[in-house]
Amino acid sequence: MAFRHGLISFLIIIVTSLILIIVGIVLLVKFRNGFNAVRGLSILLILIGIIMILFSKKVCIRNVRLKGNIDVKPLSEMHISQNVQSIKGIMEDIESFKELKVNTTNGVNNAGITEMLTGTDDKGSHLEVKILVFDSVESAFKSYNSRYKSYGKDYGIMEKGGTESDRYFITYINQLRASPESLYELMDSYMTYLYFQKNNIVISLREMRGQSESKIEKYIQLMANRLSKLE
Repeated sequence: MAFRHGLISFLIIIVTSLILIIVGIVLLVKFRNGFNAVRGLSILLILIGIIMILFSKKVCIRNVRLKGNIDVKPLSEMHISQNVQSIKGIMEDIESFKELKVNTTNGVNNAGITEMLTGTDDKGSHLEVKILVFDSVESAFKSYNSRYKSYGKDYGIMEKGGTESDRYFITYINQLRASPESLYELMDSYMTYLYFQKNNIVISLREMRGQSESKIEKYIQLMANRLSKLE
């Protein structure tokens, strides 16, 4: 359950909750030596008011988390057994990318990233693919865990699987809300994140779309086909 008019609904719920709590307290004080039924009703009103306040932010201010079916098998079942040195050569000729950036480092930076590829496709939905090559499996492991905790908190984890060095997670499909200046209005915009760790590389896919059809499964298959050339 979620309210489209976020801030307005939030204020209505808070005011209603406070009224219920105040009425409950008044009844509890007035009939403290009276009927058990009235005392029970007053306690119930107070509890309902408190519960409404606790859940008001979730249903009025936060993004709405929706479930969906995303086929990740092409990537989740594809295995990379050895450390990867570079993915630049197998990704540069993807025609559907509007833009492709490849960054490399001389040596190793603090996060252990030695190469980073970012590709974007703006036709229909906005989809971004990012592949990070790390100096070790341990560095990739730490990066994946960090994203898992961060996105789990902000977007929620819908699905996860795999082992320590060969795993993935998918966030819920988040229907986004507008900024506070726009009163947290629920928008027709949907955000999804997918993360994969394959040995010493981490692959992320981020899709932002409106009513257009999702193309994230197309890119899951494309990434699986390209990365299979590493074996």
